Amino acid sequence: SRWSKAQKDAVYQLARYARSRDEADFSRYREAIAVTLGDRQARIELEKPDPDMDIVRRGFLQGGNHPEDIGGLTMLFRRFRRLSYVSDAIDIWAKADGMIEELEGAALRLHGELRGGASASRVNEILEDIHEINGRLGPAEDQFSALHGEASRFVRGALLKTFLFAGPVLLLFGTVLVLHTLKHDAQARKQRV
Repeated sequence: SRWSKAQKDAVYQLARYARSRDEADFSRYREAIAVTLGDRQARIELEKPDPDMDIVRRGFLQGGNHPEDIGGLTMLFRRFRRLSYVSDAIDIWAKADGMIEELEGAALRLHGELRGGASASRVNEILEDIHEINGRLGPAEDQFSALHGEASRFVRGALLKTFLFAGPVLLLFGTVLVLHTLKHDAQARKQRV
């Protein structure tokens, strides 16, 4: 949700910057887009065979992730990358990151044009590009959310089945252990008498 919110805020700040031509609005764009760029940095590093965990940590922190969650995020990514739900989610994330690169390129073009005194028609062309990119990002975010929901339901079902199986097995094990202990206790008493 932080990624999505940051992306939407970034587009909003670019539209505002195009109207105001105020560098403070472009700075707010940079702050917003930094969240998605941080997560991208972490993802790219984690895709490497031997990732630099300092780069991963910095990226996830820039992405607004809680410091205590970074270890779990890293473990999930590295250990379960090949599971279909995780792999599909990461592939959508990578696709969206490609669109963020396009957005960043359009933002830099807009910034350059506005600093150079661009015409209103040129600014509108770049804004149309930005809105087109934003329009493609929405469905990718929806796919990611839907996949996240499917994965959550799968994990919840698997845990429920595990607990339903483990409960009786542990009860049986406990019963056998108690009976075994009672049997040995009774034999020990007979030997003392």
